[in-house]
Amino acid sequence: MAVGAVLALATSAFNNAPQKTLSGAVDYYYTYNGPDQSATERSKGTNYTNPQTTPLGCDGQINECAVEVSVTGTAPADISHLSVTYDPSSGFPTGGSDLVANFKQD
Repeated sequence: MAVGAVLALATSAFNNAPQKTLSGAVDYYYTYNGPDQSATERSKGTNYTNPQTTPLGCDGQINECAVEVSVTGTAPADISHLSVTYDPSSGFPTGGSDLVANFKQD
């Protein structure tokens, strides 16, 4: 039984299908599509759209690019109804029970 579990874990790393967590949630990547990089716009969940299950090409350290969130069920069109909190001074997503990671780019 243990060998089967190890084999299943090892092969799942090479699968392109969305990976579910133990709770059944799937990680989705949402692109930041706000009109500018202001803290006000970064902190609006409606500015994070286009859910995908594959990582986005974000690199660097300055501008908001995307967020990775954990979703149970169907991915919503944006992250406004998910549990994501934002830094009050920068507007960047920084926490909440659904936020997995925040990505920035130059």
